Amino acid sequence: MFWIKNNWLILLVILAVTLFILLDNDKSEVNNPVSEQAIEVVNTDETETQLKEGNNLQSPIFVDVKGEVKKPGVYQLTGNSRVDDVIHLAGGFTDLADPQSVNLAQKVMDEMVINVLKKGENPTAIVSDGTTTGANQKVRINNASIEEIQALKGIGETKASAIVQYKEEHGNFTKLEDLLNVDGIGEKTLENIKDYIQVP
Repeated sequence: MFWIKNNWLILLVILAVTLFILLDNDKSEVNNPVSEQAIEVVNTDETETQLKEGNNLQSPIFVDVKGEVKKPGVYQLTGNSRVDDVIHLAGGFTDLADPQSVNLAQKVMDEMVINVLKKGENPTAIVSDGTTTGANQKVRINNASIEEIQALKGIGETKASAIVQYKEEHGNFTKLEDLLNVDGIGEKTLENIKDYIQVP
């Protein structure tokens, strides 16, 4: 009888130890997949963010190049491009071109018109469809180049450059009054040009 009781005790101890080991393994298996899954989710979110940012940087824009360039036309670029990049795509200036008529460092924007003038030619404001401004046509101030803005009444090269520079540093104008933030543009100047410009 004593031997039988000892055997039962041994079996009970073995069963208890076995159950403890099995339960401990189950806890480890449950915890590990959760950690791995959490890491995978974080990595997935980061990858999606990087892809979105990359796509935004590569969004195409279209620019119309006119005047004294060797290959006038519409060119596709990215938002990081400058006027100088567009001039190169258009084959460069012709022998008659006035390089001072454009700002080569200016950032390009979608639907922008770049008009390279001849030497000694007076600038004429050009809107997005390529026609000269008239009584019923307005200069799109957010897309206009320095020479286009300069053609407006009361706007010289200094004020036109200040408008373009302000736009590059602070973003597009959203209302007419935003132009009053530009150095050299006061109430009188704005009154003279408000009927000839489009904002935004």
